[in-house]
Amino acid sequence: MPHQTHQKRDFLVTLAIACALTAVSYQLGKRAAMRSNPPQNTVENAGEKIPKTGESAYAKLVSAAQSRATLDTGNPNKFASSTDPTNLISEESRQWISDFTKSESLAFSPFLKQLGLSDEDLAKVIARKESVHLRSRVAQNATAELSHERVLYDAALRKALTPEAYEKYVHFEKSRPASHEVEEIVKFAGPAGNDIGPFGQVLEDAIFETGATLTTPTHGPYDPDPNPTADPDKGMEILLGRIDRLRTSSNSLLTQISDSLPSEIVSRIRNYYEVQINELTSHISFIEKNAQFARMTDEEMTAKLRSDPAFLRSFISNP
Repeated sequence: MPHQTHQKRDFLVTLAIACALTAVSYQLGKRAAMRSNPPQNTVENAGEKIPKTGESAYAKLVSAAQSRATLDTGNPNKFASSTDPTNLISEESRQWISDFTKSESLAFSPFLKQLGLSDEDLAKVIARKESVHLRSRVAQNATAELSHERVLYDAALRKALTPEAYEKYVHFEKSRPASHEVEEIVKFAGPAGNDIGPFGQVLEDAIFETGATLTTPTHGPYDPDPNPTADPDKGMEILLGRIDRLRTSSNSLLTQISDSLPSEIVSRIRNYYEVQINELTSHISFIEKNAQFARMTDEEMTAKLRSDPAFLRSFISNP
């Protein structure tokens, strides 16, 4: 197939996966945004408005898909720009990665050739693998820097506060998702949410203890490390894991508060979590559909787009 067709296919695949995971991530993350966050805006594509907060993963991935080389290049840095994160890697490290990739290729090249890969495609695969190694190094460095900044932040707080005040502050930070969940439950209950007010602290403590929060922030000093992905299979794994954890933790929460809160309030809270779990579950088919799109052959995709021009939009639009 012509070079341009391959590039178009890879762009469409990246676009579809990015939109799918961004839509789900948006639904999971929008409720975790604090009131101090800037207003949301949108980026438009294929006649659809894709919501984002700040710089969205969607916009970044679409930009990357437009400018990044596919397997049709022997130089993984050909499309590098001033904003390419691999530019942060030192020349010494870059050379080491290049040498490592060449050495490693001696082990996997014969096997790939046995599987039927041509010499031309093998060279492209090796170049792409070097690009993977480069970005893996960037991710490792970024994770290490994040960990270091969190350690410095914690050390500064320990030094500035008394031990008792420090413990209170850390608890405050770690309990913010639970506090936010209480706010969401009150909003969900509507006018009846006023009845939850007197039990707000009891509910927050129970949510904190059971972990019954819809979202898990990753941007704070005491949050877990970020774990983004553009892989639909990993995205599905993350989504299913969140659904399972929310189902388990919400059941634990309801058991814990059943004796301390009025039954009508417990019933509203149960309804709240059922709605949230159902909403998350509705995204499963959306990711599955985009995963199928990503695995289509060039011929299948071309034929489908020609016969159904609205096909791509159906993948971008969240049902």
